[in-house]
Amino acid sequence: MGVPLGVTLAVSSRLRNDGFIVIELGLGDPRQAARVIPAAQLRQAEDRARRRHTLASYLY
Repeated sequence: MGVPLGVTLAVSSRLRNDGFIVIELGLGDPRQAARVIPAAQLRQAEDRARRRHTLASYLY
């Protein structure tokens, strides 16, 4: 079963002041431009984030 035409998934993320990450999901406006992020790009971003975390642990 696929996603019905005209329905888009809206995803938003932000970093709260207390350090927690908030990810919000909802139905988007199909009239708005959509962006597709390939899995390879997500893996690359995850690798960079892990390296930053590893480097940051050496600073403290």
